[in-house]
Amino acid sequence: MTFLLQWATGGGIFLASSDAEIVNNTIAFNVSYHSGGIHISSSSPLIERCIIAFNGDELHCINASYPTFTNCNVYTSRYLPRNWHCSPYQVGVDGNMNVDPLFCGATGLDLHLIASSPCAPENNPQGVLIGALPPSNCEGLSCGDIDRDGELTQSDVDVLVSLYFSLEWSELPFTVADLDCSGDISINDVVILAGFLYGYGPVPCCVPAPPPPPKRQDEHVLD
Repeated sequence: MTFLLQWATGGGIFLASSDAEIVNNTIAFNVSYHSGGIHISSSSPLIERCIIAFNGDELHCINASYPTFTNCNVYTSRYLPRNWHCSPYQVGVDGNMNVDPLFCGATGLDLHLIASSPCAPENNPQGVLIGALPPSNCEGLSCGDIDRDGELTQSDVDVLVSLYFSLEWSELPFTVADLDCSGDISINDVVILAGFLYGYGPVPCCVPAPPPPPKRQDEHVLD
């Protein structure tokens, strides 16, 4: 598992003249001048059950390289163009996909999967774990933490608005974004989140109710 690295070429992995087997790795949030995810040169590796995501340029193949991908998730943020510079394009073949893996921490702070991740064994047709880390209860993930950075800020409102109007809200776990517990994500959830963040409006239904105050020892119950 590699993340948050920076190299001139191949921020996550650089393969040259190698037929390595790369299995159950998470390669995410790498930065590189060229090929942030995996750079493959004169190689034909087997890459199986791996997540390659949020590296910008996910894959790059040069010099007669012919990698084989099986049950991998190669995902580029919707804000960036698709970067699969390997031939043939293998998404949709042999269990390979191109979807948000849904990490607990959206900025690389926690690369465990949320329970609804398509990379969890329960949520993909192959029934296999894709990536290095299994699903987690995401202890740092709380109600309203839309950007999954462990804090409740204006950024959460901005991301929720963006996802709602781009019709990509289905990427969000309902326990985090369904602030009115309606079973759907709507503009009302945006209003509730903004109100809760700035101290007005109703409390989101997914925020646990405070425990009742302890009874005084001299308090009596009247019939």
